[in-house]
Amino acid sequence: MIAFDGSVLIDRTQGELTARCDVEEADILTLNLANDIVMGRKSVAQARQVFGQVEAELLMGRRSPLVNALQFTVAAAPALDPDKPQIPGSPLPSMMTTAQALAQAQMPPTARMPMTNVMPMANAGMSDTEIMGFVAAINLSEIVAAMDAEMKAASPQVRQFAQMIHVHHGADLTAAMMMAARMKVAPLWTPAVDQLDRESSGKLAAVVRLDGQAFDRAWIDLMVEGHAKALGMIDGQLLPGAKNPQLRQHLTNTRKAVAAHLAQAQRLQNALNR
Repeated sequence: MIAFDGSVLIDRTQGELTARCDVEEADILTLNLANDIVMGRKSVAQARQVFGQVEAELLMGRRSPLVNALQFTVAAAPALDPDKPQIPGSPLPSMMTTAQALAQAQMPPTARMPMTNVMPMANAGMSDTEIMGFVAAINLSEIVAAMDAEMKAASPQVRQFAQMIHVHHGADLTAAMMMAARMKVAPLWTPAVDQLDRESSGKLAAVVRLDGQAFDRAWIDLMVEGHAKALGMIDGQLLPGAKNPQLRQHLTNTRKAVAAHLAQAQRLQNALNR
């Protein structure tokens, strides 16, 4: 199981198999494929291949049933295995109830991420690989936010907008990864990039707790804020700092999409606040 995915956690004592990925859809996908491995339906290599295919499709806005819900029935009875204490008379580990375990497993990953209020400032001398890291973080934050709105938004217009930015940012992230592969480099996830990612995750965590029109208004406000900040970063930091011509062209294309998204988000924001 460890050979399949390092984010899989096996707790024999509690009788649990959990996954700790960056988004809930990846958690569900990992557990479904882990179950296939355990049941002998897939090898580790086959499961890894399917994971990559489904994740790539998800980035482009196409959802597989494997990311929507568990494809197997969770045992109603606890599968606890407290083992035998090696020191006679020592206490057994405390056991989490099945209900508590399920509640914890269903907690959105974003709700566990810390929130910061400081917008990271890119270093004037940062490398192209760090700039690629910022591009990846921006795209990933918008993709995760879009997936939440696709599932929760009450307004058809908000859902349509979420679907659109999901596809656009998925395509941009895919293009950036292909560019990095051609350049034979990998995006650099520096502390500044991580700070941006954590800030976005923390703000989204506050929004996903809402429902109905309150969710729609808060979510579109977040989209306006996020795209405005992304546009400011591209104009003030990323484009001026990029050295590779391919990266500069990619940033120019990304900027056009982000500016268009911002304008549409602002129109939606005005319509929802009437």
